[in-house]
Parts: sequence; structure tokens; C-alpha cells
Amino acid sequence: MKNILIGLVMVFTTLTTQAQVTGVVTDAETNEPLAAATVVEKGTTNGVSTGFDGSFSLYVAEGDSIQVSF
Repeated sequence: MKNILIGLVMVFTTLTTQAQVTGVVTDAETNEPLAAATVVEKGTTNGVSTGFDGSFSLYVAEGDSIQVSF
């Protein structure tokens, strides 16, 4: 199994119960960005794939976790 790191920036909106999560998924050993990794709100089908530079942006329910697979 590949080790991965996620850089996250969370932006919370007080008017809704959603938070925007943005970040970059990288390989833990080489620190290279991982293109086409899947980032999903845990327990849902809400998710995105990372771009060529490993970046992603996803809206999740406030307080929920994300899960990354590659």
C-alpha cells in the first residue's frame, strides 16, 4: 500500500453546514504529487479525483472526514 500525504486548507462557511477542503495529495516517500488519486467524503459517494499536480477541492459536511485512495 502506498503511503500518501495530504496538505489541507479548510474554509468554513457559517451560513451552511458545509466546508470546502482543498489540498495536494503527495507520495510520502518521494514527495511527488499524485495525479488521479481519489478523495472522498468518508461514508458517502461525494468525491473528486486529484489533478495532474495532485490538487483537489471538495465540499464536505462540516466535521466529516475525507478518505484518499490511489
